[in-house]
Amino acid sequence: MQSSIGIVLFLVGLFHLDRDRTLADVYKIFGFVTVLGGAYVLSFKSYIKTGHAGNSKLFLSADLALLLIAFVMFSLLAAKKYFSEKPRMFLLTGISAAILANLFVLVYQQQVTASTVVMNLLIVFFAVISVFYGVELQNRKIFNSGILIFILFIVTRYFDIFWELKEKSWFFIGGGLLMIIGGAYLEKTRRGVIEKWAAK
Repeated sequence: MQSSIGIVLFLVGLFHLDRDRTLADVYKIFGFVTVLGGAYVLSFKSYIKTGHAGNSKLFLSADLALLLIAFVMFSLLAAKKYFSEKPRMFLLTGISAAILANLFVLVYQQQVTASTVVMNLLIVFFAVISVFYGVELQNRKIFNSGILIFILFIVTRYFDIFWELKEKSWFFIGGGLLMIIGGAYLEKTRRGVIEKWAAK
């Protein structure tokens, strides 16, 4: 349900763009974080298996109602040709993916593995969309948020997979930390080289 609420909030933010840019940004950011948080929680099999995902008819009805509201809002924006500009096409694909992924999880709640795969794909998709959207708008914050989402996804999946291996996991944790430190060093070196090239 959190993801559906987030989709609606994000769409409310898009509706407010013409009236109050600051308020629109608050809705969009809060909506995006809510969708991402909901997808993140649902990306764990253990969460869905324990029944925390909400199997009651009331929950299902409320979630479907929110998705219907989101779909109507989305359709109204599409009818106004809001998504006709190239940067907004990224929003179109992201919102579409979020609605479809949430609908899939609602319809196929008993398919735990499929639901977690869909939510993991949604998170990766959000990371990719954020990177490309940030590049298109030349906005560092959006670009960096996409990179951050991807890094957090990789680290989370790493711990999720290898944590159950107990003794073997320490080897992989150490290896992962070594790779992170090595990656940071290489990035610093890369920036230094580029700065030297620019100085010439």
